Amino acid sequence: MEDAPATTGVVDAEKVASGVRFLSHPDVQTTPLAERLAFLEKKGLSRAEINAAIEQHHQANAVLAKPEPAASSSLWSILFPMAGTTAVLGFLWKFMQYDEANKLEQETANAAAYARESTASTETALVQAIQAQTAEMMKLMSVMQLEAQERRALLSSQTTTSHSISELRAELASLQAAVAKLGSQPAPAKTPVTTEAIPKSPVAATDDTAADFQARAKKMLEALKLVELDNNAEVVKQAAGILIMYTKNLVEQPDVPRYRRIATGNANYKQKIEPLQHHLALLTSIGFEKVGMSMEWKWHGQPASLVLLKAAVHAFESAVASNGDVLAIAAESFLSANAPTAIEAPTLPEPAAEATPNLDSFLQKLGAKSCTEDDKSTTEPSYPASFADVMKMVQNGEEVPGIRTIEDKLSAEAQARLDAPVAAPASKPWAT
Repeated sequence: MEDAPATTGVVDAEKVASGVRFLSHPDVQTTPLAERLAFLEKKGLSRAEINAAIEQHHQANAVLAKPEPAASSSLWSILFPMAGTTAVLGFLWKFMQYDEANKLEQETANAAAYARESTASTETALVQAIQAQTAEMMKLMSVMQLEAQERRALLSSQTTTSHSISELRAELASLQAAVAKLGSQPAPAKTPVTTEAIPKSPVAATDDTAADFQARAKKMLEALKLVELDNNAEVVKQAAGILIMYTKNLVEQPDVPRYRRIATGNANYKQKIEPLQHHLALLTSIGFEKVGMSMEWKWHGQPASLVLLKAAVHAFESAVASNGDVLAIAAESFLSANAPTAIEAPTLPEPAAEATPNLDSFLQKLGAKSCTEDDKSTTEPSYPASFADVMKMVQNGEEVPGIRTIEDKLSAEAQARLDAPVAAPASKPWAT
């Protein structure tokens, strides 16, 4: 009994402080209280010291757990955070708006610069394309100008050639007239005879027919000369091809009605006949007349008119063969060979006393003219008019005038080579 109060009364402050530290340790607070007390007893703390340490430990925890006094609330303490937050948010909003505006402005500037660059590149390409097209157009215009100059030069040369040809034809006609004048015999003395005293006989009717035929032939030759002088050679050649078709069918079958009609609305007529100057005069001179929308041949009842058609066909074929030239000359040569009465002979000046017509002198002239034509036809060979005539003469075994026969003989050197003996062929190794 006496030891207990002494034990309880003596307390070591260091041991109590050590026990408080032990109990305050975070790792120790999770262990049960009995284990903690047992550990303190093992450390040599008395019951009083353990109780003092536990009491101090509880007091320290109570001081730490005591709540702080509540702060006095006021209106300013509520408004100040809200005002600060609003100011911060407003500043952030303005900053964001400014940043967005800068970004938008930068994007707009970039887009405008890209648009300007693309527009500039497009304009540059367009300008280059326009410049290239302009250069091509200039080249084309220069080529066209050169072609126009060449055409003018060609036209002037063709005009000069046509003039020279017409002059040559005039000289040829004058020479023919001079030759005919020199070859004609002087007519015998004529006795004046009045036409009333002599009745009209069949000879006079023949004379009228010959005069009519001669007038038609003259009209055709004049039309051919006009066509030849006033047209280009190529145009004459194209028209001659179609005119050959029209006139040849008419010559071969004059009684067929459809061959006696030419449709003026036909494409061949429009494209090849109408560009020919004086084509109406030419068609009229060989017997065609305008009837409605076509040209009809009105000489189908007159056999002598076929000679004029044949002369026209011969002229057209000569034009095709000679590139549009010698139309009138070809027709005149055909008429002189097949119808001598169609060509007018140059008349000599007669004395004043022989002004009245004389039938006997006319018959004598006609006989002399026929004799001269027969002599001319017998002395001069009749040349074929085309290659088809040449082939017909060859097939019939006739000799074609103007073609030389070449002997089918070899030269002496070639004959000697053929007569020389041929060397024996070389022996072949495998043949032995």
